[in-house]
Amino acid sequence: MELASPRLIRLDFEDLTAFERVTDQYRHMGIRFSGAIAIEPSNPGFTAKSGSTVLMPMGNLMSLSAYFDKPSCWAGAFVSSTRIVVLTAYNREGHFLGQTSTVANQPSLPDGQSESLPQQLELNRHGIAKVEFHSYVPFTLDDFFFALMP
Repeated sequence: MELASPRLIRLDFEDLTAFERVTDQYRHMGIRFSGAIAIEPSNPGFTAKSGSTVLMPMGNLMSLSAYFDKPSCWAGAFVSSTRIVVLTAYNREGHFLGQTSTVANQPSLPDGQSESLPQQLELNRHGIAKVEFHSYVPFTLDDFFFALMP
């Protein structure tokens, strides 16, 4: 019996335009977003992992979510924030599957501002239908990745 390998997908968001609301643009890849807007950060405190376009929660929201058409077995992204960002995964029924968070890092820049280097957040659980990234302060998300079973 041969086991099928998961299909690995990475989104760098470089195909989006600044201030574009992100919802169904990646539906053809089996994923939808909620509460997200694309930006090109000018603040050096929000460094992109790759390229120049990242996602950020819309408005005053401090969270954004991704929904999978078919359950994922692995999901994550690189996040930048001056405080802790939490990644939480749920199954189709909305039951909690797992959670992880960044480590608070606040190296000081010469002008006294805080810098946040992108940190990788990921969860490896079977049956992930939704992931939510949230924090108590603004954050950016880049290089979102996930694996889908065939």
